[in-house]
Amino acid sequence: MTNLAVFLKAVGKRGGELAGDPIRDPAADRDGRFGWDLPRPDGSITRLLMPGVELMRVRDDLTAHAPCLL
Repeated sequence: MTNLAVFLKAVGKRGGELAGDPIRDPAADRDGRFGWDLPRPDGSITRLLMPGVELMRVRDDLTAHAPCLL
């Protein structure tokens, strides 16, 4: 399962909703993170920068060097 899929599953468990599929935006990539636009039911877009590293590093690394969402 990709980092994005795990993230979206967690959002759904917490009651979050999307109004469509996430849209990949390579122009938003920066600092090793991949840009995604998440369409919301109210018509707005949430920009997500997902770290391009192994899921374990995103989820379990509690150090100051851990990658994070932006």
